[in-house]
Amino acid sequence: MCLLTEDVIKVKEEELKNRIWKTALMVAVTDASSIDVFGISSTDDYLLKEAHFYREQFQITDAHLEKYASDEGKTKQEFIECKKLKSTIFSHSAKIPMLLKMLGKSSPKVNVILLPLLTAVTSDAVSFGIAMKFLHVALNAAVEDARKINGFTQSDN
Repeated sequence: MCLLTEDVIKVKEEELKNRIWKTALMVAVTDASSIDVFGISSTDDYLLKEAHFYREQFQITDAHLEKYASDEGKTKQEFIECKKLKSTIFSHSAKIPMLLKMLGKSSPKVNVILLPLLTAVTSDAVSFGIAMKFLHVALNAAVEDARKINGFTQSDN
């Protein structure tokens, strides 16, 4: 199984939180400019790569999940369902607002009122606020999944 202690998970979580605003700012700057400043072809793809990086840091990539599942005599999907893992949703290509909605992290008010305004202002690009929210949700899901896989409960925090 994964060799992460609760203390290691907490330290990694704090370090990754420090990356969130920088990543969101870089995405926002790229979205606002007509030039691909940072080599980002798609902000959704870039944010999904960042979410995957979080999963790598907590040893919950698809390859890790295959190994954990095999160790328990389950398929990867059975393992994901048994542990009720959420961060695996970030391995799918989808639009960021759609992923937030699927995780129940986006309010209808944001989707109906704020999102059209933001996309109009940033030419259909992901805004700083949406990027921040997505990255926080992705990190929280990865941390929660790492705790589940390692047998830590919320009361252990």
